[in-house]
Amino acid sequence: MVVIVPCAGRSSRFPNSLPKYVLSCYNGDMVLENVLKDYIGKYQIYVSILKEHEEKFNITHRLRYQFGDKINIIIIDELTKGAAETVYKTLAAANLPPETPFIVRDCDSFFKHEIVEGGNYVYCEHINNAENLPAKSYIETNNQNIITNIIEKKIISEFFCVGGYQFESVQKYNQYFESAGSTNNELYISEIIGNMINDGQVFVKLKVSNYIDVGTINEFRKYNDKPTYFCDIDGIICNVQSRYDEYPFENYVPLKNNIRALLDKLHNGCQIIFTTARDSMYEHETRRMLDDFGFAECILLMDIHRSRRIVINDYSDYYPTDRKSTRLNSSHIPLSRMPSSA
Repeated sequence: MVVIVPCAGRSSRFPNSLPKYVLSCYNGDMVLENVLKDYIGKYQIYVSILKEHEEKFNITHRLRYQFGDKINIIIIDELTKGAAETVYKTLAAANLPPETPFIVRDCDSFFKHEIVEGGNYVYCEHINNAENLPAKSYIETNNQNIITNIIEKKIISEFFCVGGYQFESVQKYNQYFESAGSTNNELYISEIIGNMINDGQVFVKLKVSNYIDVGTINEFRKYNDKPTYFCDIDGIICNVQSRYDEYPFENYVPLKNNIRALLDKLHNGCQIIFTTARDSMYEHETRRMLDDFGFAECILLMDIHRSRRIVINDYSDYYPTDRKSTRLNSSHIPLSRMPSSA
């Protein structure tokens, strides 16, 4: 099995930005890394990129830094008429044996799926698990999950294509691409599949899980809207304690509602950094409490000034996530506050 990832579009929905497939997500992973994580080290992978992007952004260097020699990079000289043609040119450049089965993955969606050896498949999800529905392609199936119809940008059923396809051979795909003839319009992979179905080729619906779409700036920003919260300790997650107590920072009482609210953010992918004016000589006691509350993996900054705490952050069009600094208030997390003397 071979995996083809066509990345040779203009990335026009991300103006003034790096191509979307090399953008960093909230956790530091490259978008393409999230696409490929289940294939790396298991299958041959071919990623096709646009020459224009290579010259402007040195994409090969970025991909080699991230993946080393675990992927093959193919440079497409000119903009193609769509993903179907990009896949065709990628297969030609890869010079694969005609009988090679392959998977096509869009570069701007994440999901998990079963790997099935042999046959033709379209990876699908239910419309309840997606936004931007008018931009999708849709399928109809019989009671055996065999696809009877596939069409672009027209909702004909409850299942849409998530940007993943499996073909039983390079030869079959090339045959139907070439038979589609020349056109000045964009040629979709779904059209190739539709022609194959009309000729009696069998494609089966394969439902995916954990589907996430990052194909537009709004979807990308929504996925990456997992802020870093800088959170005080005394009076926020526990009763106010002091170094002047008989047993400093050992007799803590949890503020359960606040802890629950912060853990909810943490479990949803946000980062929490605890800041405190406590002296670092009390790190052991402080970390023991954080562990007890469920914050064992969180960063702890001690010896902070007993004064205002200000975060200064940057913004770059190259990385179109919203990284504005925000003063936390009750509209962000409903926390109660106790006066602090630590």
